[in-house]
Amino acid sequence: MASFARHVPEYDMPVVMVNEAESGGSGGTISVLSAHSSSRGIVEHEIGHSVAGLVDEYDIDYMYYTIEAPNNTAVTNPTNIRWKDWIEVGTQIPTPENMATDAKVGLFDGSMYQTSGWYRSSYNSLMKSRFRPPGEVNRHEFVLSIYRNVDPIEASQPVGAIPLGPDPANKVVASEHVMAALPVALPPSETYLMLTVLRRFHRDDVDHIEEVCGNLSDWMSGSGETVTLMAIDELLVVRDTVPYSAGVERFIRLKVVEK
Repeated sequence: MASFARHVPEYDMPVVMVNEAESGGSGGTISVLSAHSSSRGIVEHEIGHSVAGLVDEYDIDYMYYTIEAPNNTAVTNPTNIRWKDWIEVGTQIPTPENMATDAKVGLFDGSMYQTSGWYRSSYNSLMKSRFRPPGEVNRHEFVLSIYRNVDPIEASQPVGAIPLGPDPANKVVASEHVMAALPVALPPSETYLMLTVLRRFHRDDVDHIEEVCGNLSDWMSGSGETVTLMAIDELLVVRDTVPYSAGVERFIRLKVVEK
């Protein structure tokens, strides 16, 4: 890595291609692949190791250690499966391997060089076969790996921790004060705080409430206070309705409340 930093300081992710026609590759700190015609599929798999921390999902017997990982587990209790939030209600556990479950998240027997007793989240993802989709759980790990290396929030106000205190009446389980990295600019020259939240599937047990204020105490919510720019399963983007400037303090937060 020191060599990359010295010779290619602007690199994002190092990948080494070996001038060898034999198919092969490896993942680790640096992804390695050969010059084989299937290298595109190989490098996708190896980057899964190097970037997202994923393990092989091969359901074959091999003398190799097996560990708990984001896409590999020995847990079969539905309430404790590490990717339980991605599994649709009614999905059979363990999950049968057939075309009906090909695109579903489940608990598929056989993973990381074990034919049984260890489970993967997808029937057949890129961590098992070349040229396959990553699968929802693995895709999520790619996103998290990017966030671990690139802070999506460039600044926050005020600086430092803000004690929020309990809110028993509303069962607040999470709350954040954030100023997004990319404020929204609208004509003629007004700029608004924007909140971007990456959210997971299947959380029907909570409500998301976007709140804004100008003094960190009188929080307001509703259609007159915020504007929703995007609301899909994977992403929520909202902005304040009051412009902010050097002389006007504005704050925005997401309150997650149990139903």
